[in-house]
Amino acid sequence: MLRKQFLETSRGRIAALLQRGGLTAEEMASQLDLTPTAIRAQLAGMERDGLVRRVGQKRGVTRPSQVFELTAEVEQLLSGLYVPMLSHLVRVFSTDLRSDQLKKVMRQAGKSLARDFQGARRPTTSLEARVTAANELMITQLGAVTHVVRKNGGFLIR
Repeated sequence: MLRKQFLETSRGRIAALLQRGGLTAEEMASQLDLTPTAIRAQLAGMERDGLVRRVGQKRGVTRPSQVFELTAEVEQLLSGLYVPMLSHLVRVFSTDLRSDQLKKVMRQAGKSLARDFQGARRPTTSLEARVTAANELMITQLGAVTHVVRKNGGFLIR
Protein backbone atom coordinates (compact mmCIF):
# COMPACT_ATOMS: atom_id res chain seq x y z
CA MET A 1 0.00 0.00 0.00
CA LEU A 2 2.78 2.46 0.93
CA ARG A 3 4.63 1.63 -2.29
CA LYS A 4 1.52 2.42 -4.35
CA GLN A 5 0.95 5.69 -2.47
CA PHE A 6 4.59 6.70 -2.93
CA LEU A 7 4.52 5.98 -6.66
CA GLU A 8 1.55 8.34 -7.06
CA THR A 9 3.57 11.33 -5.75
CA SER A 10 5.94 13.45 -7.85
CA ARG A 11 8.92 11.81 -6.16
CA GLY A 12 7.37 8.41 -6.77
CA ARG A 13 6.84 9.10 -10.46
CA ILE A 14 10.49 10.17 -10.74
CA ALA A 15 11.61 7.06 -8.85
CA ALA A 16 9.53 4.85 -11.16
CA LEU A 17 11.32 6.34 -14.17
CA LEU A 18 14.72 5.91 -12.56
CA GLN A 19 14.03 2.22 -11.88
CA ARG A 20 14.62 1.73 -15.61
CA GLY A 21 18.03 3.44 -15.49
CA GLY A 22 19.81 6.75 -15.09
CA LEU A 23 18.21 9.85 -16.62
CA THR A 24 18.76 13.60 -16.78
CA ALA A 25 16.24 16.13 -15.45
CA GLU A 26 15.37 17.05 -19.04
CA GLU A 27 14.66 13.42 -19.97
CA MET A 28 12.46 12.96 -16.92
CA ALA A 29 10.64 16.23 -17.56
CA SER A 30 9.71 15.23 -21.10
CA GLN A 31 8.44 11.81 -19.98
CA LEU A 32 6.43 13.22 -17.06
CA ASP A 33 5.20 16.29 -18.94
CA LEU A 34 6.76 18.64 -16.37
CA THR A 35 9.37 21.37 -16.61
CA PRO A 36 13.05 20.54 -16.06
CA THR A 37 13.04 23.14 -13.26
CA ALA A 38 10.25 21.29 -11.43
CA ILE A 39 12.13 18.01 -11.82
CA ARG A 40 15.39 19.57 -10.58
CA ALA A 41 13.60 20.88 -7.48
CA GLN A 42 12.31 17.38 -6.70
CA LEU A 43 15.73 15.83 -7.43
CA ALA A 44 17.46 18.25 -5.04
CA GLY A 45 15.23 17.08 -2.20
CA MET A 46 15.50 13.44 -3.22
CA GLU A 47 19.30 13.70 -3.35
CA ARG A 48 19.38 15.36 0.08
CA ASP A 49 17.18 12.57 1.47
CA GLY A 50 19.39 9.84 -0.01
CA LEU A 51 16.86 8.64 -2.60
CA VAL A 52 18.87 9.49 -5.73
CA ARG A 53 22.50 10.13 -6.57
CA ARG A 54 24.41 11.73 -9.42
CA VAL A 55 26.23 9.19 -11.54
CA GLY A 56 27.63 11.21 -14.41
CA GLN A 57 26.90 13.73 -17.09
CA LYS A 58 25.45 13.76 -20.59
CA ARG A 59 26.24 16.40 -23.16
CA GLY A 60 23.45 18.97 -23.21
CA VAL A 61 22.53 21.67 -25.72
CA THR A 62 24.22 24.47 -23.76
CA ARG A 63 25.99 22.61 -20.94
CA PRO A 64 26.35 19.08 -19.58
CA SER A 65 23.31 17.61 -17.84
CA GLN A 66 23.60 15.58 -14.64
CA VAL A 67 22.49 11.94 -14.81
CA PHE A 68 20.63 10.65 -11.75
CA GLU A 69 19.87 7.14 -10.56
CA LEU A 70 18.16 5.62 -7.55
CA THR A 71 20.28 4.66 -4.58
CA ALA A 72 20.56 0.94 -3.81
CA GLU A 73 18.37 1.34 -0.72
CA VAL A 74 15.50 2.82 -2.70
CA GLU A 75 15.83 0.23 -5.47
CA GLN A 76 15.58 -2.50 -2.86
CA LEU A 77 12.51 -0.91 -1.27
CA LEU A 78 10.74 -0.49 -4.60
CA SER A 79 11.42 -3.96 -5.93
CA GLY A 80 9.73 -6.79 -4.13
CA LEU A 81 11.56 -9.30 -6.33
CA TYR A 82 15.16 -8.80 -5.22
CA VAL A 83 14.97 -10.94 -2.08
CA PRO A 84 12.97 -13.82 -3.64
CA MET A 85 15.25 -13.81 -6.69
CA LEU A 86 18.37 -13.90 -4.54
CA SER A 87 16.89 -16.71 -2.44
CA HIS A 88 16.21 -18.75 -5.57
CA LEU A 89 19.69 -18.09 -6.96
CA VAL A 90 21.33 -19.24 -3.74
CA ARG A 91 19.10 -22.33 -3.67
CA VAL A 92 20.05 -23.23 -7.26
CA PHE A 93 23.73 -22.55 -6.61
CA SER A 94 23.68 -24.69 -3.46
CA THR A 95 22.21 -27.66 -5.32
CA ASP A 96 24.21 -27.31 -8.56
CA LEU A 97 27.65 -26.29 -7.25
CA ARG A 98 30.11 -28.20 -5.12
CA SER A 99 30.49 -26.86 -1.58
CA ASP A 100 33.89 -25.29 -2.32
CA GLN A 101 32.54 -23.62 -5.48
CA LEU A 102 29.54 -22.22 -3.61
CA LYS A 103 31.79 -20.83 -0.87
CA LYS A 104 34.03 -19.22 -3.50
CA VAL A 105 31.09 -17.61 -5.33
CA MET A 106 29.50 -16.35 -2.11
CA ARG A 107 32.83 -14.97 -0.87
CA GLN A 108 33.39 -13.13 -4.18
CA ALA A 109 29.85 -11.71 -4.08
CA GLY A 110 30.32 -10.59 -0.48
CA LYS A 111 33.61 -8.87 -1.24
CA SER A 112 32.10 -7.15 -4.28
CA LEU A 113 29.15 -5.94 -2.21
CA ALA A 114 31.46 -4.69 0.54
CA ARG A 115 33.41 -2.61 -1.99
CA ASP A 116 30.17 -0.87 -2.98
CA PHE A 117 29.67 0.52 0.51
CA GLN A 118 31.58 3.65 1.37
CA GLY A 119 33.42 3.32 4.61
CA ALA A 120 33.40 -0.45 4.36
CA ARG A 121 37.18 -0.42 4.40
CA ARG A 122 38.67 -3.08 6.59
CA PRO A 123 39.59 -1.50 9.91
CA THR A 124 42.96 -2.37 11.40
CA THR A 125 41.35 -3.33 14.70
CA SER A 126 40.62 -6.70 16.24
CA LEU A 127 38.65 -9.46 14.55
CA GLU A 128 35.82 -8.88 17.01
CA ALA A 129 35.64 -5.18 16.05
CA ARG A 130 35.63 -6.06 12.33
CA VAL A 131 32.86 -8.64 12.81
CA THR A 132 30.83 -6.16 14.86
CA ALA A 133 31.32 -3.50 12.14
CA ALA A 134 30.23 -5.99 9.45
CA ASN A 135 27.14 -6.86 11.47
CA GLU A 136 26.28 -3.16 11.90
CA LEU A 137 26.69 -2.64 8.15
CA MET A 138 24.33 -5.52 7.45
CA ILE A 139 21.74 -4.09 9.83
CA THR A 140 21.94 -0.44 8.77
CA GLN A 141 22.58 -0.80 5.03
CA LEU A 142 20.96 -4.10 4.12
CA GLY A 143 18.06 -4.20 6.55
CA ALA A 144 19.25 -7.46 8.07
CA VAL A 145 18.12 -8.61 11.48
CA THR A 146 21.32 -10.20 12.76
CA HIS A 147 23.50 -10.50 15.82
CA VAL A 148 27.03 -11.71 16.54
CA VAL A 149 27.58 -15.01 18.33
CA ARG A 150 30.88 -16.41 19.60
CA LYS A 151 31.30 -19.99 18.41
CA ASN A 152 34.22 -22.43 18.47
CA GLY A 153 36.74 -19.68 19.17
CA GLY A 154 35.40 -17.53 16.33
CA PHE A 155 32.40 -15.42 15.47
CA LEU A 156 29.17 -16.13 13.66
CA ILE A 157 26.72 -13.56 12.36
CA ARG A 158 23.19 -14.92 12.64
